[in-house]
Formats: sequence, structure tokens, C-alpha cells
Amino acid sequence: MSGRNARPALLLLGPTGSGKSPLGRALERVAGWPHLDFGALLRQIAAGEHADGLDPEARALVRALVASNALFPDDALPLVRTIVGTGLARAAAGGPVVLNGVPRTIAQARGLADAVAIGTVVVLAASPEVVRAQVARRAAGEGPDDTGRDDDGPEAVTRKLELYEYATRPLVGHYRAAGAAIVEFASGLETEPDELAHRIVARLGGGAAP
Repeated sequence: MSGRNARPALLLLGPTGSGKSPLGRALERVAGWPHLDFGALLRQIAAGEHADGLDPEARALVRALVASNALFPDDALPLVRTIVGTGLARAAAGGPVVLNGVPRTIAQARGLADAVAIGTVVVLAASPEVVRAQVARRAAGEGPDDTGRDDDGPEAVTRKLELYEYATRPLVGHYRAAGAAIVEFASGLETEPDELAHRIVARLGGGAAP
């Protein structure tokens, strides 16, 4: 159950390289929905940015998790809530927010239910072949995705694909059972984020809260 003051939200799900971050930015442009990119925020914290309010132990944990491409352990949920709360506070007041990279597990979904009310889940379906091609483009500074990342090596990508399948993909069933709308789109090398954002907004009724 979501809390009474929970922020309406749309959740982007998909494996690494499926285009979540470009789509999140496109939805911010097209619909005005703030994009909370949890992975980007973690990488900033690991680099010493946006770490206000986090003690040295918390910052060290974030650095370790980013370096190892690991998930937050369940006992670190308070830290996840703190970081998400910081991101929500920076988002434009009122209206829905686009969540990207959090929650990544059912435990996180339950722990964040009083902060965000996820009414729509957009699933970006991308094959491992597409993912690896997209990540290669990203590492080369090509395409619409983030560049300059140090977590795009072959072993890291394999690990993230495994994590998505056993830890994050089950969120689809979790949110479907909770009554959220599940919308799936194929994501390929030629997918245009802005075009897909317009399709999503039209599917949701022209910009109303997801």
C-alpha cells in the first residue's frame, strides 16, 4: 500500500543498455515529469558529489556497490530511502516523477511504498545482443545513452543482466498484482527516445499523472 503523501510515479524497468536513461530524460522534456536517475545519482555520490547528509560509512558503501555492480543489501534500505528522498526533494514540486534504477528489488519496492506511488511500469524489452551493442555504443560515446562510464566492461554487463533477471524483473509481477499498469515496448538500436516518450504519454492519456 502507498502512503497518503506518496509521490505519483512512473517506473522504468529494463536491463542495462535498454535505454532507460535516455527515455527518462525524454519524458522530462516531453511531459515535464522530473527524471530521477538513481544509478547516475549513485555514481555522483561515489565520485564525492551530492553526498550531503551521508556519513562516511554510507558513502563508502555506495562506492563499493557502484564498483562491484551489486545491489543494495536489504539492511541498507534506510540508505536507499535517504538517497531517493534527496532525489525527490530536488525534483520539481508536485506532479509525477519518473523513477529509473530504483526500486530494483521487491524489498526496495515495499520499503519505498510510502514515498512513491507507482501507477505505471514501463518495461523496455531488449535482447542480450541489443544490450551489448548498446553498451558498446555507450562506451564509445555514441548514441543517446550516458557516456564516460567505467562499468561497461563485458563481465560487468553480464553481471548486470543476471541481476536484472533474478532480482529486478520480478517487479513486473509485483506491481501488476498491486494494480499498476504494465506497458511494454521493444527497445532496439534504432529506438528514438523522444518518439517513444510521445507514445508513452499518448498511451497514458496525454500527460496526466501515470
